Amino acid sequence: MRESFDRIVVGAGLRGLLALWVAVWVIGFERPRRSPGAIAALALRTVAAWTLLPLTLYLLCYIPYYAAHAPALYWHYFTLSPPSLVAGVRFSMEQKIAIAQALEAAGIDTIEAGFPVSSPGEAEAVRAVARAVQHAEVAALARCVDGDVAAAAAAIAEAAHPVIHVFIATSDRHLERKLKIDRTSVIRAIGNAVRTARRHAAVVEFSAEDATRADEIFVRQCVATAIEAGATRVNIPDTVGWATPDEYAERIAGVVRFVADSSIIVSAHCHNDLGMATANS
Repeated sequence: MRESFDRIVVGAGLRGLLALWVAVWVIGFERPRRSPGAIAALALRTVAAWTLLPLTLYLLCYIPYYAAHAPALYWHYFTLSPPSLVAGVRFSMEQKIAIAQALEAAGIDTIEAGFPVSSPGEAEAVRAVARAVQHAEVAALARCVDGDVAAAAAAIAEAAHPVIHVFIATSDRHLERKLKIDRTSVIRAIGNAVRTARRHAAVVEFSAEDATRADEIFVRQCVATAIEAGATRVNIPDTVGWATPDEYAERIAGVVRFVADSSIIVSAHCHNDLGMATANS
């Protein structure tokens, strides 16, 4: 599309330059014989016209075109969820609502309101945020477990724009030491969770937890399974702040190339354990 647009602009610019050159040439010879200084000035004006006209035309045409076709950047605000995962740290329902409304006013696209299965109070807080937010998406976090997905779906049932965000570990270290399951079980869990989530929400995000320490081919298998099951977004988290900017950029780019579907959003999620979160983002 960009190449076609450039050809159109170049063609129009050349036609405009030809017309201008002819006009300047005719005007120059219709007037009485000019002095050497006048001829030099005319030559300079002609050169300037040849140089500036295509640049001006390109900018006037391309800037609006680029504004309409530039890649979109979406903001998924996650910080309301982690407190429910950390002992002794919690936002009250009122605090969550106030933060969510401020985020909506700031133009955040997706507000992740919490982890409903973690407690009845957390589930009620997510429901309250879902009712309070009218324009932004409201997401609920869930592991790839039936009970988690059911709790998330119930909590965001009243949201104007609901999102269910499911996640599961993908690194062998997490599978062996935390979940104590194999890769086949992970693939099965992803498919089941995403299919269940899609029955409750049109937008489902899948996160491959600890993706930067996982086998890259296996992460792509997880992503493919999630998309096939109905996920509309895939997230590649640097869960323990392990990656460097070059490494993380290549991971994200690799997933984008693998997905090769502009309707699927590929997102980043960075941690600051080694002070690299901003650079990685």
